[in-house]
Amino acid sequence: MTYIEDFLGTSPDKVTLEALKNFLKSNPTENLHLEFKSGKMFLNEEEVKLNLTKVVSSFANSDGGLFIIGVNEKKAAGEAKSSSLEIDGVPSDNRHTKETLENILISEISPKIDSLIIIPVAVEEGKKVFLIEVPKSERAPHMASDNKYYKRHNFQILAMEDYEVREVICGRRGPRLKLELEMSNARSENDVLRFSIELFLINIGKVAARHTTLVLALEHVRVEPPLPSGFSQRETDGGTVLQVGPYLLQGIEQIVFPSPSGFEIRHALGTLNLSIPSVYHPQPKGIMYYRISSDQLPVTDGRFEIDFNQLLYNSKTQQKIRVEPVEEKILYRGEG
Repeated sequence: MTYIEDFLGTSPDKVTLEALKNFLKSNPTENLHLEFKSGKMFLNEEEVKLNLTKVVSSFANSDGGLFIIGVNEKKAAGEAKSSSLEIDGVPSDNRHTKETLENILISEISPKIDSLIIIPVAVEEGKKVFLIEVPKSERAPHMASDNKYYKRHNFQILAMEDYEVREVICGRRGPRLKLELEMSNARSENDVLRFSIELFLINIGKVAARHTTLVLALEHVRVEPPLPSGFSQRETDGGTVLQVGPYLLQGIEQIVFPSPSGFEIRHALGTLNLSIPSVYHPQPKGIMYYRISSDQLPVTDGRFEIDFNQLLYNSKTQQKIRVEPVEEKILYRGEG
């Protein structure tokens, strides 16, 4: 579904002035996916290029959205926070055409944003409103005319930090990896809590991740033999360290059908048999740190917490517990 359909309740090829007015009567507010600009924006030709490219590129770099030009926010007299939306329109002349906007967006945003939809809606004689539908871009990040990258944050347009630009590049064009745990078979034996953890590396990106390795560091948790195939183990002052890999992890574009869990590829690494001595039982949680590295990606560091109380409850229900990381950080060259 397009944002035009979502907001106006009609398909892009059937937008009418009535549909636009009905939408504005609901007094929508700007948000992550919606932005309004007054037609007065075009009074300053120098600002037109920057405003257009900032708003449109910020949508493409974020989650897409709808940019409506020719609608002004009108403040109610004596009520500072009360406002409504009114159509002020864009002058209908040779300087303000659909083709003019297309040319600016194509020539001034780098790289070009695919599948933009620009719809002019005549509102009164000599004026119109432009609706610009911007998709979330697979080619992000896109640079505006001032050579900066922008993103959406609620109703704000913010310049992206360097690390955010790199995250978008890695996340949308390359592999995207995450680690997932499933805990099961929990039981208490002679004051020792024993359980199993099945490890999955998941690629939710489009392309394969090459030479991927996983390092685990465990606190308050012991590893019971035998180790799964491919794992190595060493003991340090801080606890047990495990390593496995390298792997080639296929991405979405390498498969014909989606996996049962959706458009992602789950790679089972093996099952660890773990134990927690009674001396650690009073501790509310065990800690498992991890580091994922791959040829095409910056290093990802993260942390899981193993809830001992939940494990003890699980020993009664025999249900598997899927665990998500409580903290994750991407480290770039020179960091960490």
